[in-house]
Amino acid sequence: MNNYKSDIPDTATEKSVSPYKSEGNAGSYEKRECTVGGETVGYRYYDENGALMIETPVRDGMKHGIEYSWYEPGCLTLAAPYESGLPHGTARQWAVDGSLMGTYRLDRGTGYDLWREQLSDGPLHVCEIHTMKDGNPHGFEWWVSEDQITVWKEVHWREGHRHGIERQWDHEGNLDAGFPKYHLEDDIVDRESYMERQKTDTALPLYAKADDKNTRTFPDDAIAAMNPD
Repeated sequence: MNNYKSDIPDTATEKSVSPYKSEGNAGSYEKRECTVGGETVGYRYYDENGALMIETPVRDGMKHGIEYSWYEPGCLTLAAPYESGLPHGTARQWAVDGSLMGTYRLDRGTGYDLWREQLSDGPLHVCEIHTMKDGNPHGFEWWVSEDQITVWKEVHWREGHRHGIERQWDHEGNLDAGFPKYHLEDDIVDRESYMERQKTDTALPLYAKADDKNTRTFPDDAIAAMNPD
């Protein structure tokens, strides 16, 4: 908890607005609204035992300040700063043992949103790369293997909508059944329709048979974000 410094005022009062719900193996946290003088200044989310799991500061109805998330009670996983509703600044991710796993930086919602993991028998590595613009997915999203060269999922976005080619691979590097999928503003179309649209829509990636293999060369700025100084 040493890295936790709430941006919700100490004088805030909490009121439960939705209860904890358990649905099979999933569930939703209890949501409490935090107010000062009748103004909403944030939300806190608690597990079934009343332990804090997510804290979101709010100003003028938008995320503003550092949003915290916990793996489990007392075990902080992420601190992500927001400004007027957009991710802005350097986010930090911690391991279960409290060590810093890495950081990423967004400028008014633009940049690379990263997620790291370390399996029990493997190295610390970036496992997700989300290209963002103005707070929305925009560009490629990759789910990256430990080797940091191959991927097992790839999606292309434009301004928050699936717009491009989606691929997914199995552990042997073979395309899963039903892939590639072709998206136009979230709608799935056939390859011919996609390629016809691509002639006039330069935001759409070209289809290339070679890209059905799961090896990727990431952009230089993505590599720099994955390996900050």
